[in-house]
Amino acid sequence: MKQVPITQDSSDEFEINSVRPSNSLDKTIQAPSADCSKISFSLPSASKCVPGSSPPIHKLPFDVILEIFKLLPASDLLHNVPAVCQLWYNVSLTPILRTRLALRRQIPAELIIKAISSRPMLRVLRCLALKHAESVLPDAIKLCPLLTCLNIGFSTLSERATTILVNNLPPTLLHLNVEGVNTIEIDFITTLVLRCPKLEALNLSHCVSVCDTCVKVISSGLHNLRRLNLDGVLWITDTGVLHLADSEAVRNGNLDAIWLDGFELSNSGLNEFIIRLECATKRILDVEDLVNPEIEHNIIGIQQLWISFCDHVEDEAIKSIANLSNLVALTLRKTHQVSPTGLSSLFVSKSLSHLDHQLNLRYLEHLDLSEAPGLNDSVVMDICSCCGSRLRFLTLNWCWEVTDIGVNQIIEICSSLRQLSLIGNSVIQGKAFADIPLKVPHLVILNLTQCNHVVDNILEDLSLKMPNLYVFDFFGERVGGGLNDICHFDISRALGKVPICTD
Repeated sequence: MKQVPITQDSSDEFEINSVRPSNSLDKTIQAPSADCSKISFSLPSASKCVPGSSPPIHKLPFDVILEIFKLLPASDLLHNVPAVCQLWYNVSLTPILRTRLALRRQIPAELIIKAISSRPMLRVLRCLALKHAESVLPDAIKLCPLLTCLNIGFSTLSERATTILVNNLPPTLLHLNVEGVNTIEIDFITTLVLRCPKLEALNLSHCVSVCDTCVKVISSGLHNLRRLNLDGVLWITDTGVLHLADSEAVRNGNLDAIWLDGFELSNSGLNEFIIRLECATKRILDVEDLVNPEIEHNIIGIQQLWISFCDHVEDEAIKSIANLSNLVALTLRKTHQVSPTGLSSLFVSKSLSHLDHQLNLRYLEHLDLSEAPGLNDSVVMDICSCCGSRLRFLTLNWCWEVTDIGVNQIIEICSSLRQLSLIGNSVIQGKAFADIPLKVPHLVILNLTQCNHVVDNILEDLSLKMPNLYVFDFFGERVGGGLNDICHFDISRALGKVPICTD
């Protein structure tokens, strides 16, 4: 199967090649401007140039040419621009244009040093699962005094290497991804907080040695933190998350995205955590209302909450989550002890008389309630009535109580959906999927893997009407796709990656 890339595009990757200036000036270059429109400029062909003269762009001051080249994609600066002419070759090597670098996993150690040392103004460095990280990376970081974003997820580093690495990190660092680096522990975290106090995004997912004490150090030292990923960290307990809830980043409204592994969290601990998050948001809003009562405030507080393994969560904690009214993305997986009433309370608060009701999480665009035995058609209807028109990503995998009644509601109301995943549903036939071209025209992915009662003809017709739609059948293969097309597992891996920043 052809795999979906799970790392960054190769547009800014360092490659082993020899780019030489070309004599041909017959080039047209397009680049995105700040407003995402296309800027294009052309050079006349060599045959049209007056002998001994230069193309018009060459007559511009060098600093103006630099400003133009800043608008070009990194891929063009790396591969295409150097081949145009000697001037463009020289311009492409200017440090101010070489601020981003993504290294492929197998790149030789000597080329890692060459790539980094030739970029003294490097700002963004990505080298996921780098093969030679141990021997090169810790010391190479000293060559990046202006680094703001470092992504070294799943790289193999010894304790000694991580110690050297963290002691070489620059204070300019804002985003750090060390996902899956098993040697990250309390000493690393303590040094990180001291050296990089301006850190805004930190991914510690599946760093198995991270503990409650690490969370306490992070909470007390990183006041500008906006995104914290602790998913896959099995030893975070109630103590750790309560430290986080009392952190300065929460109290000042900076922290807006949290990923947690809920395996060691109790229902009461999670409930208290949510209550403290809600109280912190209310305090900030109350202060702002006193200071500037007539000014509309920006959205503050938690906007993205992800909790996997909610095995111990009960209705009480679920109802508290409904008070985080600014949530845009919510993931709660394995809510085995939550009733249909508890799940519905996330979206609709009903009065005792059932005559009045309040919509809670109205701003949700991304919702994942996979493996929720209590999620039935009634809950689906409450989801649709609360935030259906805004939802772009809806994942209800292994929710066996959802029938075609619920699916009909989704197709009828959730017109903005880009992705719908119903993996493992053995009940639905999916007749409503025939209406997707008309009612859900922007859908990109429909995942029906392990849905053994869905009518094949409906999916085949759908794939013909919407050739750009990825429809995955019972076997996880794309309907209408070829032998080399991507499969369900490729999509899951690609979409499952959590970006720590947008750089």
